[in-house]
Amino acid sequence: MCRLVGSHMHDRFHAVMRLPVHLPNQKRVKFKDGHEEEALEAARSRQTMFESWFQLNQKDPDAQTLFNTDIPYNYVHYHIEAASWI
Repeated sequence: MCRLVGSHMHDRFHAVMRLPVHLPNQKRVKFKDGHEEEALEAARSRQTMFESWFQLNQKDPDAQTLFNTDIPYNYVHYHIEAASWI
């Protein structure tokens, strides 16, 4: 029986957050027909969760001691427009 914040978790599973991985300059971009340029510009100007993970590790020594799977349990990746771990 697993407890999370003191609550019983019968027939429930832990949430898993996958860290989307990509190569430099090869982000995923979703776009609608006719709006390709706007989608590309938006992708260039926004950090991905993966890029913000690297930034977190550069500025926070405590984050460097964690596996990438442990980051969501210790930090929150807030609003996608801000694209940063807090």
